[in-house]
Amino acid sequence: MKHKKLLGLALIASLCGTGYLACSSVDASPVAQLMADGAAIDSNVPYPDTLIYHKIYAEILDKQKDADKASEITGYIYNASKLTNVSPALIAAIMETESGFEDRGTSPEGNVGLMNLIPSMVPEANLNIEKPSDNVLAGAMVLQNFIRLYGDIDNQEEIQNRAIAGFYGGNAMASNYTVMKSKLPDGLSQYVDAVNQHLRNLEAK
Repeated sequence: MKHKKLLGLALIASLCGTGYLACSSVDASPVAQLMADGAAIDSNVPYPDTLIYHKIYAEILDKQKDADKASEITGYIYNASKLTNVSPALIAAIMETESGFEDRGTSPEGNVGLMNLIPSMVPEANLNIEKPSDNVLAGAMVLQNFIRLYGDIDNQEEIQNRAIAGFYGGNAMASNYTVMKSKLPDGLSQYVDAVNQHLRNLEAK
């Protein structure tokens, strides 16, 4: 999906380390700790036998028509959710909106992989977003940053929508989401609606 993510990713990169945006160094990042311990975080992670992961698997299988690929991607989502504490349904909904669960490599615009990331977006220097597992984890970490940034808001739906808006267009979109909700730019409005529709579809399955 073509959008203003480049601005958002550059902003995230610039805010990391300033104390304004929570990045991988905050709270002794489990990603950094795993890497320091030499642990493998990147391939064929089995996912739990729980309803949400079966729903995610079914949604991916419906798009991919490949059981092995659907299982693999579901494992990446589980791993990313486990390490970042971001909802697996939100990760899956963003991925479906961004790429339709299809890893197309690098687009002409420079977006990479399942989460359609720009390299400057990656908050963990040791992640290789050309590797599908790292790509999903990096995307989840970006969502985690925005969820942390707006975590003091007493409305989970608003926090989630700000994270979605931030993933789309950076902190300016996220911070002004409530103020400009009635007159959101068309691209952002459609993006937030699409992600939330995918979330509702997962909940309804």
